[in-house]
Amino acid sequence: MIIFSVLILIFSGCFRPSNTALKISCINVGEGDSILIQYKGNNFLIDGGPLDGSDNLLKYLKHEKIRNIDCIFITHPHEDHIGGIPKILSKYKVSNVYSSGGTSTTPAFIKLTNLIKQKEIKSIVLKKGDKISIDKDFFFQILSPEKLNYDNINNYSLVIKLTYGNNSFLFMGDAEKEIEDSIISTKISLNCDVIKIAHHGSSTSSSEEFLDYISPKIALISCGLNNYFNHPSKITINKLKNRNILFFRTDIDGTIELYSDGNKIKH
Repeated sequence: MIIFSVLILIFSGCFRPSNTALKISCINVGEGDSILIQYKGNNFLIDGGPLDGSDNLLKYLKHEKIRNIDCIFITHPHEDHIGGIPKILSKYKVSNVYSSGGTSTTPAFIKLTNLIKQKEIKSIVLKKGDKISIDKDFFFQILSPEKLNYDNINNYSLVIKLTYGNNSFLFMGDAEKEIEDSIISTKISLNCDVIKIAHHGSSTSSSEEFLDYISPKIALISCGLNNYFNHPSKITINKLKNRNILFFRTDIDGTIELYSDGNKIKH
């Protein structure tokens, strides 16, 4: 029986460089999202990027000597977030798949759901208020979605807050202003050290009010070089600059790696 408020996963530990137990990698998969989180031998993947970025994703996992993946979070069913996941499921043992419950009729989504069923991987829908604890110092909290239906598929995105010691990280998927406003309305304390900027830096996300509410020190933007959508928006970049938020983008910086010891973050 799974109880989300106290879901404890126990895995074997492994060596981490420079006394940092946590490594977060925003992988350069082109115009899409894929974030690898490594903690004491546990491997978590948030999204799998597009199909045409899957070779880069697999190369990076091989470079990191990943042998299995404890869970994959599927933020929402757009191809640029799920297209590479079938290759991951075919190559690696994956224990759990977590999603927001958002669905699609696209070939990419149908292929993915069929493969999850075929491999009998445990598939669990998460919602606002769920919590996944690895130990007392490391846990995921789900901030959205809170509704069953949204007009915009981006707003089905899992919004995930990761806490490790005194550090916190916010992963926004492609959630847009409607979701940001909903999170602000809860009035919960949400200051974070790092934010993975929503929707590849699109102007439809990262409102002034939301950035002021969470006060991040570092922002990560996952987007493709010279992409069709002109992501990230100059409007979003200027918002970050005006707040002196240090930002990195995969189209310029490549894969972005952060390390944390629970107090300080290195990049």
